[in-house]
Amino acid sequence: MCPERGNRLNAGRLKTRYIPILSRHILSNVTKRLIDIDDALLERARQALGAGSMSATVRQALARVSEADPGDAYLDVLASLPDLDPTARASAWRTGER
Repeated sequence: MCPERGNRLNAGRLKTRYIPILSRHILSNVTKRLIDIDDALLERARQALGAGSMSATVRQALARVSEADPGDAYLDVLASLPDLDPTARASAWRTGER
């Protein structure tokens, strides 16, 4: 822009001041990925989660899975119980006999 023209256009107006933003960009920890997703599976997940978009569905599904009890963690807890005798399980099962 020509300085003279800019001065004429901004005559009587306040100068624009930019406020520095100290926070990081909202998507700085996000990586874009190109993946294949089964459309029917995505739609079922979207409906089950009540998500409004594909991104929201994937985010919610990942959050739920990452918060879930990881696989065999309960086995470690059971193994740490001092009074648990795995060989005594037979008596715990109900049978048709009384």
